[in-house]
Amino acid sequence: MKWFIFTLFLVTLLTTTASACSCTSSDSPEQIFRKTQAVFLGRLISIGTDEITKEGSSPLHSLTFEVEKKWKGTKGEKVKVFTNNPNMCSAFEFREGQKYLLYVRNVKEIAFVSSDCASSVEANSGVAQDRIKDLNSFWFRLKSRLWIF
Repeated sequence: MKWFIFTLFLVTLLTTTASACSCTSSDSPEQIFRKTQAVFLGRLISIGTDEITKEGSSPLHSLTFEVEKKWKGTKGEKVKVFTNNPNMCSAFEFREGQKYLLYVRNVKEIAFVSSDCASSVEANSGVAQDRIKDLNSFWFRLKSRLWIF
């Protein structure tokens, strides 16, 4: 019995905690640019009440952005995307009137932008300014599209 308790104690002591919200992506900025279908700087003009719910997944809420600058994939001055629950695993919460640098992925025909662990960031952050500098570089965009490593 003592061995059982001792073994249980060791197992408890040596196990690590895993979070469903942890970020493990080590993609370079070039890889992130290549993997997304759209990259743009936009001001959030409305948070929609409509949502998409698929069986077995959390709802996606609509966001409408006014595009201020685009680097990849967007057409038009307004873009509607969907996001996961902003209170779950979020690096930030989307707020109307704020600017964001957005990296949009198409997931099963839906334009999806995530605020968790993602490359999408608030435009006033230092990270966003560094990324915008890269995105404005012709050589960065060329390298991102041509170099697959």
